[in-house]
Amino acid sequence: MTDEERQRQMDFIVSTLARITASTEAQAQANTDAHTQHTIRLDRLERVAKLMVSAGLRARRQMREQDTRINTLIDSQIRTEERINTLIDSQIRTEERINTLIDSQSGQSGNAKL
Repeated sequence: MTDEERQRQMDFIVSTLARITASTEAQAQANTDAHTQHTIRLDRLERVAKLMVSAGLRARRQMREQDTRINTLIDSQIRTEERINTLIDSQIRTEERINTLIDSQSGQSGNAKL
């Protein structure tokens, strides 16, 4: 092998190594850029997930509070209906007494006319 052939081979090897090095560096930079983008996206997804968990917990708390309020209203409605039923019974008894009183007064005034 002549010096010229050796020099061409050396030049070929050097240029090949230079291309490989440049390609490797470009790929490393692309990997770094992709990693950075993935990290940014992952951080964003984590923030969204945290917000969703917070919203879910808040919704559950609000639903429990609403359930408590609804149950309180139901209990109040039941007590009101019981009181109204007691009042209705009392009103019926009062009407019966008034009718009895009216009947007795009518009977007394009817006897007085005779």
